Amino acid sequence: MAIKRIDESKKKVYQTLSQPIKDEIEALKKKIQELELGSLRGNAEIMKYKPFLIANYYVDIALRLMKMNNLSIKVMDLKQGEVLENARKNIYTAISVLEKLVGSEVDNDLSGSDERLKGTEKMTPYRKLFLFKKIELALKLLQEYLEDDPKFKYKILEMFSKFAVVVKNSINFKEFTSMSPMDPNYRYYNELLTYAKELLRKCADEYREKYEVSGHEVSDMRKAQEYLKALMRINNVLGYYDESKEIKKIIEKWSSKMEEDLKAKEKRK
Repeated sequence: MAIKRIDESKKKVYQTLSQPIKDEIEALKKKIQELELGSLRGNAEIMKYKPFLIANYYVDIALRLMKMNNLSIKVMDLKQGEVLENARKNIYTAISVLEKLVGSEVDNDLSGSDERLKGTEKMTPYRKLFLFKKIELALKLLQEYLEDDPKFKYKILEMFSKFAVVVKNSINFKEFTSMSPMDPNYRYYNELLTYAKELLRKCADEYREKYEVSGHEVSDMRKAQEYLKALMRINNVLGYYDESKEIKKIIEKWSSKMEEDLKAKEKRK
């Protein structure tokens, strides 16, 4: 494939317009470094929320990298794969930072969420929603830029599924189930719960779709069922038993489908 030649004048315009964005990225990296090295240790209030702050900065870096790529397309008609990969890595890191705080297991015990989240009470459901919606935006933008590159399709799904687990594990179910509907946070807790349930269902459906297009890989169907089971556990804790029954039926239906596919595969051997 011939390497696309870029006019030098366009390169200079891009360099000039992208420099302020690069400066912003460096400033964000410095903030992350300060937090990671503990130079803000004297500020106990900030240190409690360090993982949320660091994750936020990594997402901000990713959004700025995608802004640079967008600028490159407009000025030079050139999509920058390296810049987009760097953006992907920053989003992945943001999710990983939060995983260390709230847990990375999709089947985490919901009753133990208050212990995992102890000391972060001022990271309210509203603030969590703000951060999570920013992460989702970054993931969706990245997906749009990489939609014509099939090798990234399932990398995005992996990241999105990790993100869904983080959202679910960030919810203090013990606090919510004992909260008065008059509490100012009650509305945002409801929104956060609805959001978590939507993400879990989306991941289940996408792994179910992947199962069909990737040659009936059992691991994909297992993952799809894991996300449905997590959704079912949430509904049970909240007392939504009718919804749980419907999800259980879907899990059973998918299990039957997988068994049929395995039998058919054995017959073809």
